[in-house]
Amino acid sequence: MPALSAAPSIHARRLELASLVTLALMPLAMALANRSAPLVIGVAAVLAILAALVEPQGRMRLFLASRAMARTPLFLAVVAFAAYAGVSMAWSAFPGASLFTYGEALLPALFAAVAAILLPRRVPGAVAALAAAAFVAACLLVVGDLATGLAVRQELGLRATGGFVFNRSIITLLMLAWPLCLIWWEGGRRPFAGAAVAALLLVLAVGESGAALMGVLCGLGAFLVALLSRRAAIALVTAGLLACLVVAPFKGSLTQQLPASFIAAVQQRGHAVERIALWRSFEEVVWRRPLLGTGFGVSPRLADDAVAQEVPEDLREMLAIGHPHDAFLQIWVELGAVGVALAALVLAMMMRALAHLRGLRLAASLALVASAAGVMFVGHGAWQGWWIAALGAAVVWFRRRPDKAMRPIRGGS
Repeated sequence: MPALSAAPSIHARRLELASLVTLALMPLAMALANRSAPLVIGVAAVLAILAALVEPQGRMRLFLASRAMARTPLFLAVVAFAAYAGVSMAWSAFPGASLFTYGEALLPALFAAVAAILLPRRVPGAVAALAAAAFVAACLLVVGDLATGLAVRQELGLRATGGFVFNRSIITLLMLAWPLCLIWWEGGRRPFAGAAVAALLLVLAVGESGAALMGVLCGLGAFLVALLSRRAAIALVTAGLLACLVVAPFKGSLTQQLPASFIAAVQQRGHAVERIALWRSFEEVVWRRPLLGTGFGVSPRLADDAVAQEVPEDLREMLAIGHPHDAFLQIWVELGAVGVALAALVLAMMMRALAHLRGLRLAASLALVASAAGVMFVGHGAWQGWWIAALGAAVVWFRRRPDKAMRPIRGGS
């Protein structure tokens, strides 16, 4: 059997490079087609698999890496959650829709896992530069298109229904910013990180994504706390994640108690009134199916579910929106207390896995988690494929480090 330490063949290296290049282009792809992230992560994963299969040591590396991942507590917790989600389709009123949503969520997650364990640990300098160019170009494309009334999208024949069309694109940029900036910073390419942050802030300023703004505020807060105190940051983010789960079935009722002036101020950018109405409607469903939920992926069809007739008439209309704009609440609605307990286990195992990190790598990782939680707290549906793919790509980048050649030479030795 060939030694696992043997250098990959030229064919394997080219396929690995093609996979990394594909991932580097995700920001630009999402700026043009805001649901393209699953395709991008899928192509990257296929190329990574091909790179492993072209030579014996690659196949052995695939086997050993898969076996090692399958033994981790986090993987086992995720499998338990996914298995229960699959079982819950048995009591779904719309099993076909549930199965489609299950596939939409599961495939990008699998693609990301494959890319994370197979791609080389070191990112070549050329790929890092390409990722920076693609990131900044994506930001400028979004800003330019918004400034010209979506002229670029109209010229390309793409969907142009208002600035909100870039919501997914902007959220993806935010998720990818944390790991990519870490790679650029660690590799001595700090101007890349500065340019990307400046471009992202410009997008956030002109875009129409309240969820992204919530995400960046949460992420920045976690990042700063982690720089000051490692233990405090881990405890704060862990408590925040669990609090999001616990408060979800009460959030609509609680937010109704906020001062009207505060709601009016948030309404100017975040559609606060509509979100509160949504949360109130969906929390009513939780209390009618509290233990097992309505079944995975039912939220988009909830208005046609029998449970809708049990909800007070003045709250039924909002059930037709399709999802509660709170991923934590959606877990309660679809999977009930059992699903929430398994989700809490996944979050706890995830934080346990991050606890060994130090310095900037810990701060950036916690910032990604907090940013994702902020988006999930007020944003889109929990199982959308582009969202799973964007998070998966961020995880893939976090498992990479800059190539030594990227580091600037210091001193004369």
